[in-house]
Amino acid sequence: MTTLDTEVGPYVADATCVIQTSSTLREVADAIATSDQTLAVVITDGVVAGVVSEGDVVRALHDGADLDQVWAADVMTTNLITISARSSLRDAIDTMLGARTHQVLVLDDEIVPGLLSLAEAMTAVTASKEWAR
Repeated sequence: MTTLDTEVGPYVADATCVIQTSSTLREVADAIATSDQTLAVVITDGVVAGVVSEGDVVRALHDGADLDQVWAADVMTTNLITISARSSLRDAIDTMLGARTHQVLVLDDEIVPGLLSLAEAMTAVTASKEWAR
């Protein structure tokens, strides 16, 4: 049975949208548009350097960015909101609400196995009997 104390592991989506710091904004937009995720994890030298969200792309375009002359490194967020793969749903939801974000990177020994969205966490929680209390 799922409770607020259940670990997030089963609800984590694989981080399938992965780009390099040298990816152009066009490549970032294409990677996000062709994935089922709303952000791209930016990797450099095998390490997570940041993330680029749909919102980051939109803001860059609004500010006049050239799709082929602006790179992921120019628009990525480096202040990452992360949780452990062993975190509880309660901690994950608290973290997202506190950071005013709708998804977090899930780390497992400094490796990013995936992402957890607020929607997925809330779906898991509201389906549980604990929610009915």
